[in-house]
Order: sequence, then C-alpha cells, then structure tokens
Amino acid sequence: MKHKIVVVDDEILIQGILAEELSDSGYLVELASSGEEVLKILQRTAVDLIISDIQMPHMTGIQLLRKVQESFPKPPPLILVSAFSDTVREEAYAAGAQGVFAKPIEFEELTAAVARRLLSIPDQFRSSSELSQGGLAIEESFLSRKAALIDHKFALGRGGFFISLAGPFPRVDSEMTFALHFEEENGSIEGRGIVRWIRRDRASAYQAGIGVEILSLSARSIECFLRWREGCPLAFIPLDGV
Repeated sequence: MKHKIVVVDDEILIQGILAEELSDSGYLVELASSGEEVLKILQRTAVDLIISDIQMPHMTGIQLLRKVQESFPKPPPLILVSAFSDTVREEAYAAGAQGVFAKPIEFEELTAAVARRLLSIPDQFRSSSELSQGGLAIEESFLSRKAALIDHKFALGRGGFFISLAGPFPRVDSEMTFALHFEEENGSIEGRGIVRWIRRDRASAYQAGIGVEILSLSARSIECFLRWREGCPLAFIPLDGV
C-alpha cells in the first residue's frame, strides 16, 4: 500500500511542484492550502506524513505542528519547508518537527528525509555500514542524563540531541560522529549525526552549543537510545537542558 502524504502551502505553484515530485517517488499526495484544511483531512483519513510551509496566514506551520500533536494520539511526522533563520530552525525542531528545509527546495534531500521518516523507528537509526570518520568528533562522559540536563550540558530528544560546545563550531548541515557516555546509567549512545543548528553565544537561559540530528547508531547503543527516547518530551532536537 502506498504511503499518503499531505502537502500544505498557501502557494498553489509550490503545492503542484511538491505534489509532482512526491507522486513521481511513489507516494499518494493530498493537497491543502491552510493548516485548518490539514486538520480536517486528518479527521477523515489516515495520513503517514505532512509537509508544511512555515509562513501561512491564520495558522503557521509550527502552530499546525503543535495542533496536530495536541489533537491526535499518534500524530504523523511533520516536515517544515520555508525560508528560515537559525532561530526558526531551532524552534521548529524543539516543537517536534522532524525536518526543516529551505526554499528553493532540494528535492533529492527532501524525498530522502521523507523516506527515512516513513521507516519504523528502529530502522531510522540502524546503521547499514561502519560509522564514517572525519569532520567533528565529540566524545563526552556525563554522570547521568539528568545531571547533564540540569547543568545545561546535554539534552536528548526523539531524533537528536543538544550538546553544549564552546567551539570551534562546525558548519550547519555538516556530518559528525559522537560517543556520549552516562556513568550511572551504564549506557552510551554512539553514532553519526548531522548538525542542524548552532548557537555560538549564550542566549538568555540557553547555553552555547549545537543541535544534532541522529543519522545512525552503533549496534551496541541503538537499544539504549530507543529505550531512553520513549521518556523524552516531543522535541525532536531540544533547545537546551532544563
């Protein structure tokens, strides 16, 4: 059975382009021009994924995301598409968006993200090869996840994590490797990720650091991560610790 995707954008041209690309990739596509239309679609039919513009009249993409999460017990993953600043990107991932893409859209990257989000949760994080080397590599040990959270050093989300970093900072969308150990819990998460946002200076209560989406995990840490993520809030990548 084909997966069903709802595309919502108040620009008819963008709707059509996205629908054509997704249909060519083998998905069933339903179009909407507003967040309100999406909510009506979800009430009458099963949807596997939503792709939404961020800036729309009456209800923004982030407002739609929050409404979907509040209104449905098993909300479909939602990917946001728009021109955006780093601040919007941080907010979107913290609200639970499972992808944020800029216009003009890189369709190959978008369809790859869609395919990944439609996999089972374990398969999304299972590595099919050895972890790549090169780029930023982070290895840290913490007493526990709770202690790291209180100290604003680390926070785990459902698809990634925040980790404090003083520099040097990597580029946004650059790949990295990580090995994070938690002594009291006798557990680790080790794998490969991609830097989705950077906070270079401490802003209000938020620590400087990076938001990382997990791409893959080593075989020995995937079970640990999947167990821990069940207790996480809705954030895909958290903003910070407490």
